[in-house]
Amino acid sequence: MIWNMISWKMIAAPLVGAIIGYLTNWIAVKMLFHPRYEIRIGGRRLPFTPGVIPKGQPRLARGIGNVVKNQLLTTEVMSGILLSDKMKNQLADAVRKWVDEQKASQETLKDTALNFMDEDSLREMTLFAQESGAEYLMDRVEDMDLAHKLVDKIVVIAQEKLSESMFGMMIGGGFLTSIGEMVEKKLKEFIEENGQEYLERAIAREIRSLGEKTVGEGIGMLDDNGVNLVCLTTQVYEMLVNAYLGKVIETLDFSKIVEDRINSMKVEEVEELVLSIMKKELGSIVNLGAVIGFVLGLVEVLIMVA
Repeated sequence: MIWNMISWKMIAAPLVGAIIGYLTNWIAVKMLFHPRYEIRIGGRRLPFTPGVIPKGQPRLARGIGNVVKNQLLTTEVMSGILLSDKMKNQLADAVRKWVDEQKASQETLKDTALNFMDEDSLREMTLFAQESGAEYLMDRVEDMDLAHKLVDKIVVIAQEKLSESMFGMMIGGGFLTSIGEMVEKKLKEFIEENGQEYLERAIAREIRSLGEKTVGEGIGMLDDNGVNLVCLTTQVYEMLVNAYLGKVIETLDFSKIVEDRINSMKVEEVEELVLSIMKKELGSIVNLGAVIGFVLGLVEVLIMVA
């Protein structure tokens, strides 16, 4: 009789331990999410309500946001992805495919531009190109001191032509030099007063002429001038990533975006989010409780038998 009782306990103890361990961990996992809202009895909050995750949702949101910002979407990580050989090769392949397709296109460059912007935007961009291009060329003209170089060259040629003539010997080199200085002064004044306007008109004519060309003709012009669109696009892409990625990430503030998004979620949505990531792991914890309870039951049996 006693042996039968011992045998029954040897079987029951591990099973009961496994059930208790399983239920204990199952309740613990459930208490992570439940109850979802605070429960009050007689004006006092019932302990352990709401559950751990609903109660700590703001802290969870802040923690996930910091992980995203400081470990997942850092400038270094994003730069490594965007400037990887794989990404650059994909970009180059896409541009190469587009160039091959557009070589036969009869659509004008202006019409192509209007596919991406309206008339007003194109007009504003054209005006900006005229003004900025003219300003750039004016700066280069001033840097080159073109008026002085041009007049100086004319005076030298005139002196050479007149040096052997009677008239040239009569007027002398000083006269030509003084004439040249006056011409240079007038030329500089003319360039300062009218140069910007002339350059803007010239650039406007070139832009209109370019806009009337087909996309295929435009690509051909680039090829004729040794411009490789694939290489150029890749270089511009790398330049933009290196120059602006850090500022873009800082401006977007992924940490705040993630934190605000999680805080705005309902408790049920947060539970669904966590379970979608860790459902298998939480299930393993529950099962582990059963295993531990079973092992403790066996230990109790061994102690009892000993």
